[in-house]
Amino acid sequence: MALDFFVTVGYSLVDGSTNTTNLNIGQTAWGALELFQAALPAEFFERQRKATGQPREKGIYTAAVVVLLVILQRLLPGKGTLNGAVQQVLSGALNRVLPKRKRIAEGTLSGNTGAFSRARCRLPKLMVDMAADQVYIRA
Repeated sequence: MALDFFVTVGYSLVDGSTNTTNLNIGQTAWGALELFQAALPAEFFERQRKATGQPREKGIYTAAVVVLLVILQRLLPGKGTLNGAVQQVLSGALNRVLPKRKRIAEGTLSGNTGAFSRARCRLPKLMVDMAADQVYIRA
């Protein structure tokens, strides 16, 4: 798979007008993805969830996915927005790190940023701190 690719992001406004933007995800973002997968596999987040006594995650935006999307948001060209991060999920570019869920398999995920925004708010600060420490140790 090539490291550079384009994802088309589009939306329509209430008045019916539309906007389409290409997001170029370059080698820096893919390098971050590779580092993320090496230092913070899904098992890391599962161990942390169990250690803190949190319930099993049910949605698409698990702690692992949220941390990855926050990293990618910072690396997207221009202004990294919630919409840009969600579009990475919708494009299929991150399928290898997404949890196995029915809506992903069916391709029925919404482009609405609300679920991602709520998942960011739910992410415990302690888990973010542990993830940052883990990346520092593994890098």
